[in-house]
Amino acid sequence: MKSSWQKRCVGIIVGCLILVSGVQGQMAIGVKGGVLVGKPGYSRAYRSIYLEEYNVGFAPGMTIGAVADIKVGSKFSLQNEINHSLKGVKISKEGSDYVTNTMMMHYIDYPILLKTRLNKGRQKYYITFGPTISYWLGGNMNISANELDEWNLERVKLGFTFNPENSLDGSKIYIPDANRFQFGLSIGGGFENELHNGQRFIVDFRYDIGHTFLSKEREVNTDLVPYQANMETNNQVFAVSVIFVYDLNTLRRNLAK
Repeated sequence: MKSSWQKRCVGIIVGCLILVSGVQGQMAIGVKGGVLVGKPGYSRAYRSIYLEEYNVGFAPGMTIGAVADIKVGSKFSLQNEINHSLKGVKISKEGSDYVTNTMMMHYIDYPILLKTRLNKGRQKYYITFGPTISYWLGGNMNISANELDEWNLERVKLGFTFNPENSLDGSKIYIPDANRFQFGLSIGGGFENELHNGQRFIVDFRYDIGHTFLSKEREVNTDLVPYQANMETNNQVFAVSVIFVYDLNTLRRNLAK
């Protein structure tokens, strides 16, 4: 089943790359960077039970990557990105079993967005909509708990591992049956300013709605009595980014001078 999803992901990415290579004359390329604020979404069956016991908060992250904006008519374009993203969540529990876990995860994200421009002129407002394919690279949990006082530790940092052979490593936490390929839906909008020589400066706002759970296993052992990490969760992320793109036709003309 996993190999089937991987083949689909590769097929989608290859198809988009072929599309990009076929319309280079209408394309702008550039870079982006931004900040993320993430909060997890839980399964309906377990959400109320989990949230009664734990407080779930936001954790800041970041994203950086490359952008290809392909025009499809005067109002529409296909915006492809390849980003490296750091997504986080903070979970805490008060009382005698006090525990706080700040979980940070590294991803390669591939959004495929249809951009619709809403007006004409040098400054344009737009909306975006489309799927995002993500690959979970790894990350860590930074945990503090009352139980750690017995070991004279303030906190422990456990790196994620997807290899069962590393499950006995005390510095790592094994994620069984991890869904490393994850799927979601991205919606957003923003505005772009046309600069000189085919350059555009863009401010982008986006909300990513994760669909795939991190793992098929609900609870993952942290070796701390009061806390078992819940992996039956997906990423819900709000992002603000700045993007700079350069029209390829203009770039070719400038290089040819």
